[in-house]
Amino acid sequence: MIIFYHFIDNDKSLLEKAKRIRFNGLEWTSTIDLTIISSCGSLIFWVKLIIETNSYYLTMALILTILALVSFGFVQLTTRRHLSLSNEQLEIICQSYRQQLENKINELLQNQ
Repeated sequence: MIIFYHFIDNDKSLLEKAKRIRFNGLEWTSTIDLTIISSCGSLIFWVKLIIETNSYYLTMALILTILALVSFGFVQLTTRRHLSLSNEQLEIICQSYRQQLENKINELLQNQ
């Protein structure tokens, strides 16, 4: 990570890409949170529906189940986008800073 951030901190285009990656990470963790919360909520309402038949419990269970499934789909999308953005950044580092990257890795390995 030290090597990775060395290149990002010294290249404005990589720094801009890092901002997009961080924002995507925020979206990613938010959709994971929504998936977990809506899944737990739906489970609770399905159990309540089994215990006591109530149209409110059924409605909430269905809404939360659908929300959990939709948000899970968004988790998949943001995960793919995150990997793609990260790979773009790594590609730039490999193409533009190949020799410096090799030197940094060799230094790191020698210090181990």
